[in-house]
Amino acid sequence: MNHSISLSRGLIFLIAVTSGFTVANVYINQTLLVSMAGTFHVTPAQAGMIATLAQIGYAAGNLLLVPLGDLFERRRLIVSLLFLVGVCSAASALAVSFPWLVITNLLLGFFTIIPQILVPFAAGLANDRNRGKVLGNVAIGLVCGILGARVVSGAIDAHYGWRIMYWIACAAAVIIMLIIHFCFPKSKGTHAFHYGKLISSLFPLLIKEKVLRKACVNQGFMFGAFSLFWTTLVFMVSEPP
Repeated sequence: MNHSISLSRGLIFLIAVTSGFTVANVYINQTLLVSMAGTFHVTPAQAGMIATLAQIGYAAGNLLLVPLGDLFERRRLIVSLLFLVGVCSAASALAVSFPWLVITNLLLGFFTIIPQILVPFAAGLANDRNRGKVLGNVAIGLVCGILGARVVSGAIDAHYGWRIMYWIACAAAVIIMLIIHFCFPKSKGTHAFHYGKLISSLFPLLIKEKVLRKACVNQGFMFGAFSLFWTTLVFMVSEPP
């Protein structure tokens, strides 16, 4: 891969924006929970299952789909995932029952693992001198997507309703999909493993590497605390003082 591609500010910006917009799909539901609970007449605890299962789907996607980035051409893989994200967003907007909404959010979380494919994609394009800067810019895009999702979805919900937010997410997925199709460079898989062997290779690493186990536990607790705070906060701020 030509490193002149990696130094393109436009490409770095596109990767960061794509990471932000895609990761936002996992978090937009958190500020919509009160409205969705009212639509389907469910309790706050039941509505919380939407956010919980979206996160479970996201974790499952990280385990089962992210390794595909080592097997397939990444641009095509990202475009395919964005198409599925758009379909799941539209299905959420059209939900006619609470179970329907829960399942579509589970699938939406499952397919929204595009940032985890983009990070190694960006790292592979960068050279040793600018890799840290490139990954830092991608990380900024991720954080903006995680936090901005709540601001935007809350504002859209207050003025137009929660379904419109999912239609906006669907439109954003389609637009980004087209941009990536025409603007991203091609890549190729770096490993000759079969999918099953690639997945099974993860667990020996977890057993062998103590640092990896510590990192997984630490990040798991941090992510759990982060999600617990933001998911429950919406119900608290929607009540009278």
